[in-house]
Amino acid sequence: MNWQVEVKANNMEQTSHDIANEILLTRDRDEGPILLLEGDNDVKFFRRFVKNPDMSIIATWGKENLLDAVEILEAYNGIQGFMGIVDADFGHIDGSLPNSRNVIVTDDHDVEMMILRTKAFDAVLYELGSARKIREFPNRESRIRDALMQRALIIGHLRYLSVTDDLRLRFEGLRFDRFIDRDSLEIDRDRMLNNVLALTGNQGLDAREIRDRLLELVEDMNVDPYQICCGHDFIAIFGIALRKVLGSKSHQAASLQALGTALRLAYDSEDFYRTQLYADARFWSKRNIGYDIFRSLPAPPKSGQSSGG
Repeated sequence: MNWQVEVKANNMEQTSHDIANEILLTRDRDEGPILLLEGDNDVKFFRRFVKNPDMSIIATWGKENLLDAVEILEAYNGIQGFMGIVDADFGHIDGSLPNSRNVIVTDDHDVEMMILRTKAFDAVLYELGSARKIREFPNRESRIRDALMQRALIIGHLRYLSVTDDLRLRFEGLRFDRFIDRDSLEIDRDRMLNNVLALTGNQGLDAREIRDRLLELVEDMNVDPYQICCGHDFIAIFGIALRKVLGSKSHQAASLQALGTALRLAYDSEDFYRTQLYADARFWSKRNIGYDIFRSLPAPPKSGQSSGG
């Protein structure tokens, strides 16, 4: 059987019914497993670890599209072998994880935060950064990650506040360089909030009230920062740092797209095999016999046997 990788062109107007129909058509011609992912960057990441390089992989262009499509398919009898992976977002904190036997979630807030937790961050830092600037940074080496995390946390908390208080703030198109100092990487919280509110539009939101609630949330909330931080925010701040504080890269070389690619390529398969996501995917395959999504964990060499060529 010739399984084809299904990566559709980005169509933001696709509905969950379109996705469900595509999966049904794929099942008609393909008896193998079908992997559903939120977007093309997820496809690029997970493709490295699938058991069969020709496995059908469908980008759904959005978490809600994926979850709704899965719900539609689960109403059909006899449709098997499809599994979706979505970002946890704040689900590990507030218990809002999807309730489906065919959907698993990232260990951290999103795929990018899973990558940034590992040595992939250090690899990209030393590849693109300046050795001198890294050495002279007040919180050098592994603590550089923590310093960037503290900046990203501020935005992450605002994102979380938007969810808990139903503020419906808009972050798409946010220009980080408008409220982050290039020399100190300090965030001007008022300017950040004003930029977010400008993107959101006039909806009767009180900037002062939101700022007070944000400060209260930051002080009271004590959770794993990898569950609060959005990978997009962290990488954007990382890029600003690589342009001056940690290096001298151009905007293009330190862009979200360039850094996202570099981080994915630097991610070690051994780190993937240690994730809860991988364990959950293996458990799904055991319940869906004949539909293995990811490669098995490589067996260690036998005692006395060299792993070299």
